[in-house]
Amino acid sequence: MIYSGLFVCIQLYRKLSLMKKEYLFICIFLFIISGLRSQTKEIDSLQNLLDNHEKNDTVKVNLLNDIAYDLYTVNIDKTLIYAQEAGKLSVQLNYRKGIAESLRLIGVFYTFKANYPMALEYLHESLRIYEELGHKKGISNCLNSIGIIYSNQGNYNKALEYYL
Repeated sequence: MIYSGLFVCIQLYRKLSLMKKEYLFICIFLFIISGLRSQTKEIDSLQNLLDNHEKNDTVKVNLLNDIAYDLYTVNIDKTLIYAQEAGKLSVQLNYRKGIAESLRLIGVFYTFKANYPMALEYLHESLRIYEELGHKKGISNCLNSIGIIYSNQGNYNKALEYYL
């Protein structure tokens, strides 16, 4: 969604005078900075909840996965750390939704690192679990992520099979 908004901004930018271009550039810059700041606040808030949560339960798993998700645009390496921790705890608790989400997030990590074979492995395993659970949002997220990988590889026909 951000990318489509950015595309529209670029198209408008090309049509503006120099003075208006400078103004638009400043507006876009401030918009991006404010988005990063609000995301950092959300991560800090989730981290605070995690730090104060002492039980090893599904709430902790969800917090770990939420932090991992929020970090993927800020610090992809930390995404892997939090997702792996969520996965380990999910296995201990036999919390299938937590396992599926942590696998998906690890797949996202490998996608960002352009290790597509590893990303597909994690995403397909996550998809399998989400399908067993009948978790439609999880299924949708996995299919979309798999489609993105095939699109990144230039395999657009295969990507279309996965995009919703």
